[in-house]
Amino acid sequence: MDDKKLTIHIGATAGTIASQLKKQGFKFNKTKANVFQRCLEAITLLRFQDLLADNQYKIACDKLLKKIVSHIKQENK
Repeated sequence: MDDKKLTIHIGATAGTIASQLKKQGFKFNKTKANVFQRCLEAITLLRFQDLLADNQYKIACDKLLKKIVSHIKQENK
C-alpha cells in the first residue's frame, strides 16, 4: 500500500466504503467494511439530527477514516 493512495468519499452520492475500496484495488475484509459503512451511516444520522456539532462530526469521521486506513494497511501488506 506504500505507493497507492487511498481515497474515501463521504456523502450522499458516494458509493459504499466496500465499493470504493474495491474500485481502488485494495484487499479488505468485507465484514469490516460493512461495519465501517454502518458507523459512517450512524455518524451521518447523528449529524443530520443535530446531535453532533460540525466539529464533532469532523472528529468522528476522521477517527473512522483512521480505522479504515489502519485496516487497509494491515490487509495490503
